[in-house]
Amino acid sequence: MKVKKIFLSAVLFLFFALLPAGKVFADLPEASVELAKMYVTYDYDRPFFINTNKDSQAAYQSLNDKTIANEIAFMQNREIYTQAQAEKEIQKLIDAGLVPAYILTRGTYSYDGNINAVYPTINLKLRLQPNNTSRIIAELFGGEVQEIGYIAYCACSYLGEWKSPNGKKWVAVEYTDAFLNEKHKSIGWLERDYVRFVTNENILEISRVINDIKRSSGTHRYVSTSTGPSAIINSVEAVPAETLARDFDNNPFKAEKIYKGRTIKITGKIDNITMKNGSPAIQLSFSPKILCLVAADEPLLTEIDRGDEIAIEGTVASLNAQSKSTEGITLTDCKIISAE
Repeated sequence: MKVKKIFLSAVLFLFFALLPAGKVFADLPEASVELAKMYVTYDYDRPFFINTNKDSQAAYQSLNDKTIANEIAFMQNREIYTQAQAEKEIQKLIDAGLVPAYILTRGTYSYDGNINAVYPTINLKLRLQPNNTSRIIAELFGGEVQEIGYIAYCACSYLGEWKSPNGKKWVAVEYTDAFLNEKHKSIGWLERDYVRFVTNENILEISRVINDIKRSSGTHRYVSTSTGPSAIINSVEAVPAETLARDFDNNPFKAEKIYKGRTIKITGKIDNITMKNGSPAIQLSFSPKILCLVAADEPLLTEIDRGDEIAIEGTVASLNAQSKSTEGITLTDCKIISAE
C-alpha cells in the first residue's frame, strides 16, 4: 500500500472572493502557513507525527518542499511588530477600503507580535466585516482526524484582533487560497472562539523537529534555489559567519531570540583552531567570537588550517552579550561538512 504523505494541502473551499490585483495590503509579517499547519498536526500526536514522517521522508522527501524550506529561512529574520506599527498598517487597509473604519474608533483593536498564524478549529466562514451578518468571503475548512493522524487544512496570516462594544471578539486575517490562485489574497474576519493561534515559538519548534527528522532519515538532498544569507542548503539553514556575527553585534538579545537552539550550517573563514570546555573549537569570527565545538575524533579536524573556507553544521547553544570577544557565540554538536 502506498504510504500517504502527511503534508498534502488538500484545501477544498466552498466560497472564494478575489480582491483585484493591485489592492494595498498591510505590511505585516506573513504567516508561515505550511509550518503552522504542520505544527497543529504535530501538536495533536507528536510521537506519531515524528515516526510517520521519518518513514515518509525516506520514501518521498516531503519535508524538502521548497515552500517549507523558505518558511524556515524566513523565520530567521522575522520582525516583531508593535501595537503602534500594526495600527499604522490597519489604517492603510482602512484607507484602501479593505477594513471598516470603526475598527480603530469603536471597540478595541489589539495586536500581538508573537502570533504567527491563525488556524480555524472548525469549518468557519471568513466574513468581510466582524459581524455574523456580513458578506461571506470564503469558507475555511478546519482540520480532521484521518488514519494518518490529525490533518490541518488551512492557516492564515494574523492581522490583529477586535473586540466589539458588546464584547464579541473577532480576528482579522489575510487569507491566500494557494489551491486556486496564490497571487490573490483576501482580508476578512473570523470569530475568535473558533480559531487557534500558532505562535512564532511554535513555528521555531516545528522547524527544529523537521530538521531533526531530516537528519535522522539521512536524506539531505534538497538544495534551494534561493540566495542570500537565509538560503537553505542540504535541508539546513545556511548562515555566513559574518551575518551571524553582525546580527549578534547589532543586538545580541534579538540575535539570541532568532538563533538560539537552531541547527544551522555556518560558513566562513577559519580565524583560529583552539579549545573550549575540553573540546576542539573552530573559531570563525574574531569579534564577536564564533566558536564551533567539534568532537576530538571529527574526521576532518586534522585536515583543516587557519584561513580555510569551511562549512560546519551545528546547534547554536549560547550567545554571551557580556563577553562578545571572549565568549561570543557557541555552537555545539558540530560536524565539519566541507573545507577548502
